[in-house]
Order: sequence, then structure tokens, then C-alpha cells
Amino acid sequence: MTLSTSTSDAGVGPLTSAYLFSATVNLGKALAPIPLLEGGKRIVEPITGGIIYGPGFNATIDGGVAAPVVVTNNGTTTQIPYIYAYGHADDGSPFYIEVIISYIRIIFRPSLTKP
Repeated sequence: MTLSTSTSDAGVGPLTSAYLFSATVNLGKALAPIPLLEGGKRIVEPITGGIIYGPGFNATIDGGVAAPVVVTNNGTTTQIPYIYAYGHADDGSPFYIEVIISYIRIIFRPSLTKP
């Protein structure tokens, strides 16, 4: 029996990445840390606004929340990001961005009316 070392289909090329944007986020006053049953705590900070800028996306952040989980285990502290933001792109289209642990999901609805 011979096992293939490739995990991709023959018709699928290699993954590539490209810089899309950076963000500047304004945070409000953090709530008191919320203890988690399994250990650690969640820090909740409201996102009160901000901007997104770059070659792939430009927008205004209207609001959201940054709520990372902070866990200390054997003297090592780990912060796991949970960030949710929404707003409007430069063309007026609404968007929602969700950053959880190690992935980013962007939901973008193009404007129905174009100038």
C-alpha cells in the first residue's frame, strides 16, 4: 500500500496570501474581568469606532467588541482573541468582521446602488 504525501486535489494550487488591510480601533472602558468555569477569564472591551485602510478594503468601524480569553497555565499566560466589528465600507456597503482564535471571517455586502 502506497500513501500519498499530498493532501490537496490535483486541480488545487498552493495557498497564497496577500496584504488586504490594517485597522485602527478605538476601545471604550473595559468591563470587570469575567471568570470562566474552565479557568481563565474573559476581558470585554467595547469597540467605539475606528478605521480600516489598505489596498484591499477601506471602511469606517461603527462598533463592536473585543473580548479575549486570558488563560494562565504553568506560569505561561495565553491570550486568545475574540474580536467582532461592524461598519460601512467606503462605498456605503455594510460589513462585519469576526476574528476568533486563528481565523478571520469577513462578511461584506456590496452596495445595491452604485454611484
